[in-house]
Amino acid sequence: MINITKEPRGGTYRSLLTLAAENCPKFSLTWQDGFRFDDEAEAILTALAPSLVNDVRTNQWPGTTIVGRSAAANVRFFSVSPMSLEVLEAADGLYAWLAPSRPEDLAFYGPDGACWLGSITHEQDAWLELPPSFVPTLQLRVPGLRFKAA
Repeated sequence: MINITKEPRGGTYRSLLTLAAENCPKFSLTWQDGFRFDDEAEAILTALAPSLVNDVRTNQWPGTTIVGRSAAANVRFFSVSPMSLEVLEAADGLYAWLAPSRPEDLAFYGPDGACWLGSITHEQDAWLELPPSFVPTLQLRVPGLRFKAA
């Protein structure tokens, strides 16, 4: 596991998204119960609707488990495409995925379905689940990314 130690913003964020898109066929965003999402969050859902793969009611997603409720959120999975990446790139950083303006906890998944990039937005926590052999590629392709191996 690789912990991201500083929020990827601007060009670093966009480079991270590009690398994730090259390695992952899908991503998810979370609409947690109890949050009032505003018009911007609804517009994001509408823009991503053509890429929707699955909408799961759950109490668990990468980095989060809600205890005491059987379903606490809609975790929506989307296919990676130029259009869906354009929607993600409209945010100015990884931690901009925060209610009420946006859904939360952007995550990307590899071809095997395992989490590749995870985030807990309100805690400003993010990580990559990559083998150590991928670190040189990460450094080369996302030079502004600040991270440490866990």
